[in-house]
Order: sequence, then structure tokens, then C-alpha cells
Amino acid sequence: MIDGEAMSLSRKIWTIAAAGAALLLARVFTQEVKPGVRQAMEDTLVDTANLLAAQAAPVRKVLDGLALAGRLGFSLKSSFDATAWDALSLDVSIAPRCTVKSEPLVFSHLAPALLAGNLVAQAVNLPLGKYHPDFTSLAEMPKHLPMAFLTSEDSHFYSHNGFDVEMIRHALVQNLETQTFGRGASTITQQLAKNLFLTQHRTLARKLEETVLTWRLNNLLSKDRILELYLNVIDLGPGIRGVRQASRAYFGKGPAQLRPIESAYLATLAPNPHVLARRFRDGHVDDGWQQRLYDLLAMMNRSGRLSAADLAAARASRLSLRRMNRP
Repeated sequence: MIDGEAMSLSRKIWTIAAAGAALLLARVFTQEVKPGVRQAMEDTLVDTANLLAAQAAPVRKVLDGLALAGRLGFSLKSSFDATAWDALSLDVSIAPRCTVKSEPLVFSHLAPALLAGNLVAQAVNLPLGKYHPDFTSLAEMPKHLPMAFLTSEDSHFYSHNGFDVEMIRHALVQNLETQTFGRGASTITQQLAKNLFLTQHRTLARKLEETVLTWRLNNLLSKDRILELYLNVIDLGPGIRGVRQASRAYFGKGPAQLRPIESAYLATLAPNPHVLARRFRDGHVDDGWQQRLYDLLAMMNRSGRLSAADLAAARASRLSLRRMNRP
């Protein structure tokens, strides 16, 4: 628990973008946006003491124990043309600072495991440290395994503060063009917050909960620890949690023995693991998906995350999966 920690309000940017996305989509759905006309909007919030109290009961329950002091002020300006969503811009202005007086209880209860990998009652079934047989440290993983997930899921992980504004903008543009909430913009830290603390339901209330918990994770854990935890708790198929279970289920080996193309396969499962696990349960990977794996490996190479020799070796091979008996 961190008492009296001052935080930069720039780390609250997803709250702003999420609110803006919701308002923009609402305006589109209710036909309040006029085609061909550039429009702008702005929103602000201030008092942190009242901010949480004003939220819906489910949000207050998840964030119970969080105490803030000070003032939180921000504005969102979005300029857009309903006939050219790809030109949409987001301009965020954030002012003063606030203080975290106490952490959410859901975080505090897991803190010993999250921070140091120590066993606590709430973490007994979670592979967050060496107390759990399915835990794998970053040091025990081949470098290409985390690099595949970074390239596929969150290429700016080590440079952002838990939220990727450009990813948010791209997702917002696509959702506005299709008038759906189909595409998300969750970073690895946001996915970790969801997997540790939240349900899988897609609601604006859950997004707010995810935002706050992501902010706390990003402030209290190192980037390497966040990535390590993410790789150990990520859902990678029916009853398959983390890269150690996934390595056994799909390849019959441990994470340390994975080849680059196998790491790439696990990373491509992340967006829709249950559907993809069923698709490939007979052990056969079709040419289209095989090419997707080659493309991901090429992206890893271009970003300096995979050597040219490893890329060439991967391209000369095909992926082989174990047959899955589960439905």
C-alpha cells in the first residue's frame, strides 16, 4: 500500500479518452453528429473526493478502499468529421495533482504476491510467484516469447504509462466508422488488470474500474514485473492460463523449449483464445494462419526483437500443434 503518493494526472488519460469515445459513439448512434461538419467537444472533472462516490454501485464495490485527496482537472477536445473519421484528433489537457491515500482492497489483498511473488490466501490459485508450479519468471523464458506478445499486443509497452493514446485513437476511429464497440485498445497493463481483478463483461463501468486498477499497477510495479505477471495469468484457451500451461497444452513442452514460431502462435491467441483453440484443436494450422505467424515474426525482426537468423529458421519451418481433446 502506498500512502500519500503523488501521481501525475497525465496517467489518467484513458479515463478521458474512454469518456470521449462513449460520448462520440452516443452522438453518432443518436444522429447528433452531422456529416461533413467538423465538431469539437470538451469535458472536465475536478473533485477527487466526490469522483468515486458519484460512480455506480458496482464501480464503488470493485474500487472499495481507494481514497484520493486533491483535485483532478482535465479536458478532452476532439475534432472530427463524420465523413472522414480517420482524421479524428484527440487533444488532452490535464492539470493539478492528487494524492493516493489508500489502495483499493482488491489490490491491497494481492499486494504481497504482486510486488514480491509471496503467497497470500487470495493468490493461492494464481501463478504470481514461485510458490505456484505454473509460474515462469521472465528470466526462464526465451527472449522471443515476451517479444512476440509485445509485438502483437502492445508494441509501445515500455514507453507508455499503462495507456496507449494512439492505440485508443485508432480503435475509436474504427468503432466510429462501424458504429460498434468492436475494437478495443487495451494495453498489456490493462489486460493484466482485467485478468487479475475484473469480469470479462464489456461495459463502461468495467472500463472505469480497469482504468483505475491499471493506473495503480503501472505506478506500483516495474514494467518487467507487469509483463511477467501478464504472461503468467493470460487466458490462452479453455482451462489454459499462462504461458506454461499453454506450452504444455499446445506443444507438450515447457516455455524454455519454445521455438520462435511457437511463441508467435501463443501471442496470436491472445485476442480470442477460446475461438482459436477450437479452430486448431485438430492440430492443423492452415496456410492463412501460418502466414500470419510469419508476418508477426517479420514484425519482431523489424523492431529488433528477433534476429535475422531466427526469422529465417522460422520461415523455413511449419508450426506443429498437439491435438486437443477438449471441446
